[in-house]
Amino acid sequence: MKSPIVFAICLLAVPASISLAADTTSGNAASPKTACDQIVAAAKKDDFKTVESLTANWGMPHHGAGETAGMNPKKMESDVKSAHQHHLSQLKDLSCGDEHVAGDHAVVEASSQGQKRLIPFVQVNGQWKFDARTYMSFYHRAMHEHGHEASQEKSAARSG
Repeated sequence: MKSPIVFAICLLAVPASISLAADTTSGNAASPKTACDQIVAAAKKDDFKTVESLTANWGMPHHGAGETAGMNPKKMESDVKSAHQHHLSQLKDLSCGDEHVAGDHAVVEASSQGQKRLIPFVQVNGQWKFDARTYMSFYHRAMHEHGHEASQEKSAARSG
């Protein structure tokens, strides 16, 4: 089984590519560990807006109106909401540990279901935010393998 923490953090970045810009006033964190703890607390409340506001560097641009023309808006909204709920559920048991700060970058030692990872954070306008792009570069291979494994499990379930 691949690391659930890789999958959970990866899930923060994916739905943001199709959601609206974050309200950056709702998530203010004076330290990387505080940001990590706030992300977990927001996930426990199913508050994706706060999780999103505590995240920087999504790594993928938001879709513009031209790219989504012809898509069913209600279906898109439903899909995004469903994805957010699923992703939040993956973060609820994340435990944030020690932080290690180097200038405006940091990592927080985190664990979930017995798996440990370093979660990167970056300081933006004096506030610490989860650095999604750096996380994806750290764990790209594991995220890809987990996605491939999940795809194989779905295919096996349909054919079995």
